[in-house]
Amino acid sequence: MIPGLALVSTARRARETWALVRDNLPPPIPARETRDIYEVAAPAILTTIRAVDPAIRNLVVVGHNPGMEDLAHLIAGSGKDEALVRMREKFPTAALAVFEFDGSSWEDLASGGCRLVDFVTARQLA
Repeated sequence: MIPGLALVSTARRARETWALVRDNLPPPIPARETRDIYEVAAPAILTTIRAVDPAIRNLVVVGHNPGMEDLAHLIAGSGKDEALVRMREKFPTAALAVFEFDGSSWEDLASGGCRLVDFVTARQLA
């Protein structure tokens, strides 16, 4: 699950969060800072994701609530029951939702088209 690209909001807090995560992953992971996921609704974030090069197989998106939470709810169609319940109950700051979907490119990403593989919160790691 090592990302081939990180889409990171241009906000300071998002960039700082990505720096912490990046430093714990094998380098190099290219990052693209973008205002396209800063203070926008879930459909706009989804549009940005759909524009990612299909050669990128794993993607991490570092953004903000409520957009990220709304995006997770928008794309989750199925997945681990326990993880889905926890994600729908609360999506706190620094949560990580891991999804997979069937498609040959990011353009195929659709509302309700993903499986939630895992949902991890900072509290679980403490």
